[in-house]
Amino acid sequence: MKHQKSRLKLLQDGGFDIEFVTYDKEHNIDRDELNMISEWIKEKY
Repeated sequence: MKHQKSRLKLLQDGGFDIEFVTYDKEHNIDRDELNMISEWIKEKY
């Protein structure tokens, strides 16, 4: 996670408006999560 956060900061410092959210879960994507991601993208763009 430390590596991802350093890369995120690099992108943010470069002007990218990035929202980084984490939560505890197993490493897989389920249908509900896909719907949540889809709705988040629609709201942002």
